[in-house]
Amino acid sequence: MTHKCPDAYCGSCNYVIPNNGLAVIAFDFDNTITENTVKNRITGHFEYLMGTPSRRDLLHKLFACLHRRHVKLIIVSFNNSEVIQEQLEKNDLMQYFSEVYDRKTIWLQSIKTKQKFMQMYMRMFQISPNRCLIVDDQENNIRNAPCMVRHVNHQTGITHNDAINIISCFKRTYAKWDCVPNSS
Repeated sequence: MTHKCPDAYCGSCNYVIPNNGLAVIAFDFDNTITENTVKNRITGHFEYLMGTPSRRDLLHKLFACLHRRHVKLIIVSFNNSEVIQEQLEKNDLMQYFSEVYDRKTIWLQSIKTKQKFMQMYMRMFQISPNRCLIVDDQENNIRNAPCMVRHVNHQTGITHNDAINIISCFKRTYAKWDCVPNSS
């Protein structure tokens, strides 16, 4: 099925949504969506850094591109949902995510691992392993996952190459896919 891409960043690219395309991508927040998390020595509070304007633009383009193609984007994090939502809204990224699952959700369910949470989530929404992707900076959060995984560098969060790899999971057939800008 070929569609015209409505996004201004993409111009008039054509894309194909394959039958085996993803249904959901679960992103970690700290050091995956954020570039870095640092503790303020004076206040003791954490500061969440999204990176340079070009990196923030990359995140917008990646999430918008996936969202437009009806890929459900969720956050699965051990952080607090209020903190996550505040940071996503501050950077105008919350619009792309349908749900935020935090440590309370995971631990209150006596699940305790992201892998088990995603297994429960997939079962609840009848999502097959080839229609689900977990993106995380911690290898122990994706080891033995019940679906596809993408590991991102803990020091950088999602990079241009990571965005390409995430899209490659989504895009199983050849088509022009230029929603993610060239690296600068």
